[in-house]
This record gives sequence, structure tokens and C-alpha cells, in this order.
Amino acid sequence: MSPSDLNIGNIYTWDELSDTFGFKAEYLTYAGGMVPRPNMEALLLITHPNGGKSFDYNDYWEGADLIYKGRGKTGDQKLQGANLYVAENTHKLFLFEATEASKVLKFLGHPKCVEYFWGIGLDSNNNERRELRFRLRLPQNEEASSPVFESVSRSKFFGGGESEAHKKLKEYVAANPAAIGLPTNAVAEIEHSFKSPDRADLVFTLPNTAGWVAVEIELAGTENTLVGAWQAVKYRTLLSLEHRLEIPDVKCHAVLVANKIPNVTRDFCQRYGVNYFEIGLKG
Repeated sequence: MSPSDLNIGNIYTWDELSDTFGFKAEYLTYAGGMVPRPNMEALLLITHPNGGKSFDYNDYWEGADLIYKGRGKTGDQKLQGANLYVAENTHKLFLFEATEASKVLKFLGHPKCVEYFWGIGLDSNNNERRELRFRLRLPQNEEASSPVFESVSRSKFFGGGESEAHKKLKEYVAANPAAIGLPTNAVAEIEHSFKSPDRADLVFTLPNTAGWVAVEIELAGTENTLVGAWQAVKYRTLLSLEHRLEIPDVKCHAVLVANKIPNVTRDFCQRYGVNYFEIGLKG
């Protein structure tokens, strides 16, 4: 079997992959998440949805894009070697996902790195270090990676129901703007509709028309809160359009509120200027 014979969605054993790419199967035990094959101008990328056994790089999906951490367990990571191959798309990437079964991998396809950026994380010695993060996008996920796709896929635009817990948290924030750092006399509008088929959970008007704050309410969960953060960014843009302001404009703000906000969502919010608050209501 040659690399071109791999089929997306199929499961392959280590032995099959070793024969295909020309290495010993045992190499995958210690190779880590990146397996360069320079003679083929290829690079195998392996992501572990439940975390790696020896070291967890904490890859995660952001919508349809995979945020994939760079190579290197100790110290600051460097933009060289396999990391540079990914960043510059100089080698053909083969993305595989580990499964619950031992020594088999699921082939996801040939992603492209659409951007890379630096973050702060912990190395294998629990020391803080700079680490690379790559945004990988699969061709079959091009449409699903769009913020527009994310937004229109949510049931709230098409009459989906609202849980009692979501409604309660939304009404609490509307009545208590100070809970998200706003003046107590900020005026809340629940279910604010834009000219597009979008509806924000809350929009606050600040005193003396000093600005507007779009608030997205979620409850918990990595996927839900990440999508909620995307929504908040979009609503901030729509507020600028609504008030005929520049994009972005300092008078328009975005806030995410949830019972619990995972670290990956916090990272996203910090990167895109979304304020976030954890509010847990009893009963």
C-alpha cells in the first residue's frame, strides 16, 4: 500500500502504516505526535482526543479546525524541523487520530496549516514555556470552519427550545449587570435581534450611550462555550454595523457567560478580546 491509497475515515494498524511509510512499527511508541518522512516529503501528525499516555499536548477542536500543539516536550518549543514543516506547509500532512484500541490509528485526511501562533503552556517537567499552536483545516471541513456556518447551525435561529437553566442565567445577568462588570444602570435588552438572522441573548446599552455590550449565555462544556465565544465575537461585529461604527470599534464589546468555562475557551476569549465570567446559580 502506498500513502495515496489511504482512505479518509479508515482505521490502520501500526504495521500497515510502518509498511506504507517505511519505518518500524515500534517507532510510533516514542516518536510523539509528529513523524517526519523526509524522503517522501511527508509528515504524519497524530492527535489523541483523550490525551497522550506519556505526555498530553492538549490538542483540541475549535469548530471544524484542529488546534494542534507543536513538537517538543521540554523547554520552549522552536519554529524549526517538523514544526516549521507544518507552519509553512512544505510537506504533505497526514493527520491521524488515536482510538481506544491499541496500536491502530484513524486517518482523518490531509490538513493545511492556515495559521500558527504562540501560547503559554506547561512542559513535561511542569515548567511554564512558550509553545506553538497550529490551526489545521481539513479540505472536507472548509465550509464548516466558517463562523457563518457555525452560527446558522445553532438551533436558536430556527426556533430551538431554551432550557430553564439557560433562561434563568440569562434573566439573572439582565437584572444584575454588575455581575459582569457593567454599571448597575446599564439597560438590558433580552433576545436582541439584528437585521441578519441573528439574535443575541442580551445586549446592554451603557449609560450616556457610552457603548454596547453583547452577551452570549452558555451553561458548560468545551464545544458549547467555544461556539458561544464565536457567537460573542460575531455579535460585537454586528453591534458595530448596527450603530454605523468602524469594525472593530471600542464602543462595542463582547461577553461570554457560563456556569463553567474550560481553559481552551478562556484561551480563545483572551485571544479575541471577549470578556468572560463564570456564574453558577443555585436551584
